[in-house]
Amino acid sequence: MTTSPEKSLINLSDNTTISSLTIAGELQTTHEFIIDLTNEHINKLKEFGEITFEMDLSLDVEPTEIASINYYQTIILMTQKFKTLRLSRNSHLRS
Repeated sequence: MTTSPEKSLINLSDNTTISSLTIAGELQTTHEFIIDLTNEHINKLKEFGEITFEMDLSLDVEPTEIASINYYQTIILMTQKFKTLRLSRNSHLRS
């Protein structure tokens, strides 16, 4: 079961999955960034359950890869996103 992009991150149960489109929207970042982050941390995310990838042909002119992950994987991905932003900001401050 996947959630639609309109649904919020709130009220997730253990067996609910959430799409990478929803995560990108909730975190106010690009979907491409979330997919890249998912692929970068795929082994860690898989420790907490299955990840499914689907191609959505209806969103753009080009097919869009959408990941569906569970609650725990979403928390890990969100944490990694904020770590990435913090590292990015720190490197700009040092320049």
